[in-house]
Amino acid sequence: MPKVSLRSFDLKLLALLFMLIDHIGAYFPAAPEWFRWLGQLRKGRASLRRGTLSWLAAQGPLLAYLREVPGEATATLVNAGPEEQTVTLPGGGFQDLRTGESIPGEVASVLPYSVRLLGQG
Repeated sequence: MPKVSLRSFDLKLLALLFMLIDHIGAYFPAAPEWFRWLGQLRKGRASLRRGTLSWLAAQGPLLAYLREVPGEATATLVNAGPEEQTVTLPGGGFQDLRTGESIPGEVASVLPYSVRLLGQG
């Protein structure tokens, strides 16, 4: 897989987006519940705020990356296509952060047109 790199400007835009999501519920009480959930998730997981970033997949409709700090990892899987996609996760032992479902082995699937957040540690 080709190596993908982000410029510092790209990372700042991502950080701005996550900060907006994190704070939108406080200023707009009618915001969708998932905005609040994402903000609380980011607040509670150090790997979503700092740490290393490595790309797991960046091809076609699939984008997957892993954020890690010592003792914790979060994988974000984005499928922008009409077919289910699979991603190989390093080390296994991940759990779906929304549903609590354990991911058996090192392969996770993501449904069409959806996002999946997986945690380890």
